Amino acid sequence: MKETEGSRYPHSYRDFLQRYGERILLDGSYFSGTEEVCREHREKIADFVKEGTILDFGCANGFLLASLKEWSKKELDGYGIDVLSENIQKARELFPDQAKQFLTNAELPKSLDLSEVDWPKHFDNIYWNVWDDLELPSEEATGYLEGLWNLVAEDGELIIGSYRPNREDNERR
Repeated sequence: MKETEGSRYPHSYRDFLQRYGERILLDGSYFSGTEEVCREHREKIADFVKEGTILDFGCANGFLLASLKEWSKKELDGYGIDVLSENIQKARELFPDQAKQFLTNAELPKSLDLSEVDWPKHFDNIYWNVWDDLELPSEEATGYLEGLWNLVAEDGELIIGSYRPNREDNERR
């Protein structure tokens, strides 16, 4: 894949950003900085990703999944779950060929139970960006962590990120 002049991104990814609008994609993924700053902060996640399936728990509009596919240079089959139906609608619009691979929490029979959906029952990678409003440690956080851990395939990766509004809080955790 050949990179565009002046950019670290290949033409196909740059076209994706231009087609959907860089600001729309970033805002919809809850990132307030530029695309380059987004890459600088989030590209490290790609270092932990293995080839195969990936579940983004709290996927927002799905932009991070598209980015991880690009940054990791690995074949990834992305799935996403988000609590907000408007986020899932945006993800389905961005990835119409994979629309069934994005669900709201409400579309699952019960939280993190994939037995009744046509999805893998275990994932090679799970990424969870722990939400700003979730207290750690807590019973709720432990429940999510245990549920996600049960979805990790043998030899899979559970990758946890934490982004707090105050940068110093991120560095302390």
